[in-house]
Amino acid sequence: MKKIFNIWILIYSLLFSTMIMFMSKTVVGDIFSNTKDAYIKNFNYMDVLIFLMVFITSYIIFNFIIYSIDKNKNENIQRKPNKKFLIIIFILLLICWLPYILTYFPGGLFSDTYYSINMAIGKNRINNHHPILYTLIWKLLFNISKDYTISIFLFTIFQYLFMGFTCTCLIYYMYRKGINKIIIIFSFLYFSLFPLIPFYIISLWKDTLFSIWILIYSVFLLYIFNRKNYIEKATNYKNIIILIIISFFVSFSRNNGIYIVGLTNIIIIMYLLKKEKSKRVKIFSLLNVLNILLIFIIQGPIYNLLNLNVDKKIESLSIPVQQVAYISNNIKMGKKDLKILNRIMPISKVKEKYTPMIVDTLKWDDSFNQDYFNSNIYNFLKIYIKLIFKHPKMATNAYLLQTVGFWNINESSSVGYIQNEMWYNKPYKMSDKFQSTFGFSIKQILNPKIYINYAIFIWIMLFTIFYLLYRKKYKLIMAILPNLFVWLTIMIATPLAFSLRYVFSIVLSLPLYMFCIFSKEKE
Repeated sequence: MKKIFNIWILIYSLLFSTMIMFMSKTVVGDIFSNTKDAYIKNFNYMDVLIFLMVFITSYIIFNFIIYSIDKNKNENIQRKPNKKFLIIIFILLLICWLPYILTYFPGGLFSDTYYSINMAIGKNRINNHHPILYTLIWKLLFNISKDYTISIFLFTIFQYLFMGFTCTCLIYYMYRKGINKIIIIFSFLYFSLFPLIPFYIISLWKDTLFSIWILIYSVFLLYIFNRKNYIEKATNYKNIIILIIISFFVSFSRNNGIYIVGLTNIIIIMYLLKKEKSKRVKIFSLLNVLNILLIFIIQGPIYNLLNLNVDKKIESLSIPVQQVAYISNNIKMGKKDLKILNRIMPISKVKEKYTPMIVDTLKWDDSFNQDYFNSNIYNFLKIYIKLIFKHPKMATNAYLLQTVGFWNINESSSVGYIQNEMWYNKPYKMSDKFQSTFGFSIKQILNPKIYINYAIFIWIMLFTIFYLLYRKKYKLIMAILPNLFVWLTIMIATPLAFSLRYVFSIVLSLPLYMFCIFSKEKE
């Protein structure tokens, strides 16, 4: 207990207590709730006392958790390779997930999936609104089979095997590194029985593949940095090539992937250069910077040249738009600012259409002038910056409501949760192959009865990072960075307050956090 007083645990306790306080003041209805049903209550002097009590209690609890973790750590003893264990884990995972594959045959299609499929089969011109890589996978599968149902099922099988391979690799890595058997058993049970894992296998949106690639990225970074000779391992040419390949797939699997890769790899470069300014580290740094620049060039100038970038600027400015809408609903605007905002969307319409937890009611309204907005971003941002500095409380309230699902451990929603159905009835249909095979259906058993709060997993991830900072195991944080930046990019630009699919990689990576917390390096 000699290290119980530490700034990192203090900071985490402060952040957690702040979340609890805002959680107690947040009122939400459904995703389309108006300002009467979704709002932040006012604070009073009594709340300061409550906050201090929550903060002290949180600090004591987190220190007790850390003490319990450290007390129960065992020395990690490297285990010998065991291919039989590897194969058995893989097969058992596939068996546990099989009922979901059969029940929701051939897979669940979201509206975004239809958009990509129509591009893949030539109905619409291809663009990068949804990742081109994702669309090309669909195109390949539709070329393999002209039967749409079989093509959709092939995508499900691909995700099924890919998820099985990735989860097995993490469990096997934990086994080989001598992690406690209880943690290994927990990880297996989590991957095999936690319903969100197989539900995301049959959810055929881009987010499942992206989340798997984030886990692969994280596991590979763990493989590199969870050793004493990590600099030598990281700068090995074979591993540099593997990192570049993984970075490519993460970057092209979802449109915020490039920012996640860029930020993660830059921090890794800075960390390695701080430790050693050798030729090999400089070569590693140069190759990774060139890779990041190449990806930016492909997704920027090259996509623009080919007219593949069609997203409007509002896609990345959802939160500022929501904050301006919130503030303009509650104050009298100056004439100059009002003139510009009215050109974007009449303030009277903003007051009618604004919903605090989703920007779609504004951006898809006929009165929202996309062209004027796109060509006047600078003027809009000037107004935005002025308003948030002049009205910080209202700006904060608007921000908290727009991001509530990604920080509040008391709220959950079915929006963007899973996709275990066809978004439209035509032209694709879902059938229960489990029922036709065994004579009875388990769909009612499998269908979610409650919606799991995914902000809890975000706070577990953050706890892992602060714990590693507390224990000065900085190099293991490298394996958490991809998921940290998944969350931060969503907190900067989410278009709606609830969507598990945006941060599913954080949920999927729970065993990775357990490994980082309970791993004890052999001195």
